[in-house]
Amino acid sequence: MDKKKRLIIFIVLIVLVLSILLFLIIGNKNNSKKQIKKKNIVPSDKSELVEYDFFYQSVNGDYLIPLKKKVEKFGDMKDQIKEVVIKLFEGANSKDNKYINLFSSKIRLNNIFIVNKEIAVVDINREIFTKLLGSSIDEILTIYSIVDTICFNFPYIKGVQIIVDGRQMETLAGHIDISRPLRMDARWIRPI
Repeated sequence: MDKKKRLIIFIVLIVLVLSILLFLIIGNKNNSKKQIKKKNIVPSDKSELVEYDFFYQSVNGDYLIPLKKKVEKFGDMKDQIKEVVIKLFEGANSKDNKYINLFSSKIRLNNIFIVNKEIAVVDINREIFTKLLGSSIDEILTIYSIVDTICFNFPYIKGVQIIVDGRQMETLAGHIDISRPLRMDARWIRPI
């Protein structure tokens, strides 16, 4: 076999190996997104449930009020926070109609990253913009529903940064700077 044929075979093999690696990498990304959605399945009877406080907008005012909900318990801090955020996005589902759902039914959690064990980076899809009507109070309550729910329930998380589809944003509707992590702000919360 001459050098030219060997070179062609070598190039074909390299292209084949790179194609397989690319396929595996893309497949893993898609699987991790599917796993986040699968965790939203109702826990089995054998699962341990933990009660958390979720903060939703009150129908009586421009503030957040707490609602206790149970969530499946995970050993890993990141997975537990993911499960809480997924449950937050489901809405209040309360029979007494005290709460307004701030989130579209199509909103999805892409991923959560924990930085230095104290900052939660919450990556959500573009559906976060669907229910924002442009007012500052809508934006504030949407953002602090997420931030306060995480920080209140996980005190070791000192701040939450919201990103959209993997991209850092300056703001969601032009009023609140989300280009950096935000700390819990209890000024927006009222007891029931």
